[in-house]
Amino acid sequence: TPVIAGLDKHKLPRYDRDVDGGLLRRSKKDRGTTKFEFYASLQSVEEGRRAQIACEHFGFFDEDDEAVAKMVAEARLRGVDVSLLLMDREFFSARVIDGLKKARQAFLMPCRLTKGVKQAVMEFAQGKREMVSEHAIRGSGDDHEVEASFTLVVF
Repeated sequence: TPVIAGLDKHKLPRYDRDVDGGLLRRSKKDRGTTKFEFYASLQSVEEGRRAQIACEHFGFFDEDDEAVAKMVAEARLRGVDVSLLLMDREFFSARVIDGLKKARQAFLMPCRLTKGVKQAVMEFAQGKREMVSEHAIRGSGDDHEVEASFTLVVF
């Protein structure tokens, strides 16, 4: 049975004094610490069908696109058909979008207001662009430039 799932990143404050082995990341001071443990979770968000599908620890060197790909693959290996993946803006990047499209995973995510997205919104406001249109973003990959296209919806 297909499910709608949400992917979110969480941070837990850590107060350890010893070396963390690359498991902790620094962030803006919160609750008396600047060290946090990060993880991402993939959960069913349908009413009456709440369940944890996958969880991935985010170490110091881990990248968003790799963690997202692992969790989508893990869901499929467990026999979970994610019909729509809802994601936070923090995952908006060419590498993440490219990976989701290669995996043929339907997703919905708010855009970051990049220069190109801002231009597209201005074009919409001026009547030069439809409410629903194709858009592309670029980002750096491991050793090359990554371009990812997606359907942009302006409200």
